[in-house]
Amino acid sequence: IENCYTKGEIEGNSHVGGLLGQFSSGQMRHCYSTAEVKGIIHSSQESRFIGGLIGANGTYTLTSSCFSAGNVSGNGYVGGITGMGYLSDMVNCYSTGNIIGQNGVGGLVGFMSYGNLKKCYFNGNISGQTLTGALVGLNKGTNSSGVETILENCFWNRDLCGSLEVCSYEDNSSAGTGTIDNCNGITSIQMQVQLTFTESDWVFVTKSSSSEDTFWVMKNCPRLKWEKYYMDMKELSLLGFNWQREKGTFTESDWDMDGDVDIDDL
Repeated sequence: IENCYTKGEIEGNSHVGGLLGQFSSGQMRHCYSTAEVKGIIHSSQESRFIGGLIGANGTYTLTSSCFSAGNVSGNGYVGGITGMGYLSDMVNCYSTGNIIGQNGVGGLVGFMSYGNLKKCYFNGNISGQTLTGALVGLNKGTNSSGVETILENCFWNRDLCGSLEVCSYEDNSSAGTGTIDNCNGITSIQMQVQLTFTESDWVFVTKSSSSEDTFWVMKNCPRLKWEKYYMDMKELSLLGFNWQREKGTFTESDWDMDGDVDIDDL
């Protein structure tokens, strides 16, 4: 699944996502949703597996270079990108919506049962009652066979998330915690500094970089290189301000680094 998007409002009871309700054995890249995703109670059945892009990610899926910017709400297993990830991977993704749920609530993943989460960030507010984490709500950690969840080089805005930890675990679980490497809460100011991310091996566009090897650009906070912004007056005025201020240098207004300042830099 590639180069797809949704907007508006999406509602359902279970396995509800901005793009997909359930996804298995495939890849999603260069997709986004600005839709508000709501899990609603149906016949006294609580809403579960609610995600900004995907309701539930099944085995052997890869979600890369995608984002969600809509608010997401539900009861159980609610996440900014996906409500559940089982033996699935996510890399170079982000979520900026507000996430609201009760049990298993995460800025990126509501319930993560093994797999990888790398070079992703969450920049929104989050509210949950139990098993709530800034990036992952419920982390299953490591199973008896040694299969584990790996979280690596990821960030969240601690000014918005408060004292939340990166993830949470079941109190009665005998499983290991998995691997968590260099996942940190940072301030809103740090979120706007490219060095915060390049020190953790995130790859940003530069004048000399190969397009195949880069994923991110810095525009107030990290954005995916492929994004074409929905134009509004704020973006237009910012482009004009930087263009005038730079007097021909175009270090900030030439956002896509192609040597020209044009509509693609919005």
